[in-house]
Amino acid sequence: TLWWGPFGGHETGPWHAFGGEYAARRYARKHGKEPKNRYGVSLFEVGCTDGLGWARSTPDGELLAAFPRYHPRWAWPLVRVPGVREFLVSNLVLVLRRRGSAEVAS
Repeated sequence: TLWWGPFGGHETGPWHAFGGEYAARRYARKHGKEPKNRYGVSLFEVGCTDGLGWARSTPDGELLAAFPRYHPRWAWPLVRVPGVREFLVSNLVLVLRRRGSAEVAS
């Protein structure tokens, strides 16, 4: 789940936009319990650009495809639009192939 996307803060959203710790404190105050996903522990400020950068730079893998999970196919090009992708893509799917591995016949 991408940080700046619609569900980036999970149960603490949309308040995660004001900071992960703030959102967690607000959630605890409002619901009387800590959020399941804690900022900096199981929830991190990672964007679409971060994921794409990692996939393109990893020495052991070749990026084959990147598309938004849960979005209709017509919305897949959003991943290629810097800025927009950070806010309109909720989950990013990265398909990589190990470099040097043989292609599997189908």
